[in-house]
Amino acid sequence: MKNFWKNQFSLLRGRFEVLDKEKPMVVLDNASNVDALTNVFLGARLLHYQRVLKGFVLIMGASKALDVDDLLKAIRYLLKKVPGEVIFIPLERVSYESYKPEELAALAAELNIRVRAAQSFEEAFALAKELVDPREGLIAVTGSPAVVSEYWQLREVKKL
Repeated sequence: MKNFWKNQFSLLRGRFEVLDKEKPMVVLDNASNVDALTNVFLGARLLHYQRVLKGFVLIMGASKALDVDDLLKAIRYLLKKVPGEVIFIPLERVSYESYKPEELAALAAELNIRVRAAQSFEEAFALAKELVDPREGLIAVTGSPAVVSEYWQLREVKKL
């Protein structure tokens, strides 16, 4: 029965999905607005309080529909509570306009946020794995359903 629900109703996947069997642990969330992202950040803080993380990286892309000032304030607050950094990536295969990673990185750097820009999800994920402890680190992947899909494609999982 468990497999039936997992296979038939995968629409709920990507909603603060904690993959604690992965090394390092990965959190996937398809949040694409500031309120939803704030909830993701709260979840990351709670994971950090539950078990002190040795390395945290937030990988995300952002739509131009987002209020970038509110987004960066939320990221700055998160990274004050959970030491780490953010890697911005481009949103690929989306029908809406998105920020370039370099644009977001420049704005974030002005707020003293530890930030990097990557040209692809694959590049960002490889970098994130180098930056966090494989056993006690956390990589959070968010910003759009497209970003979560890229994670699964990288893991060679065809069905989402």
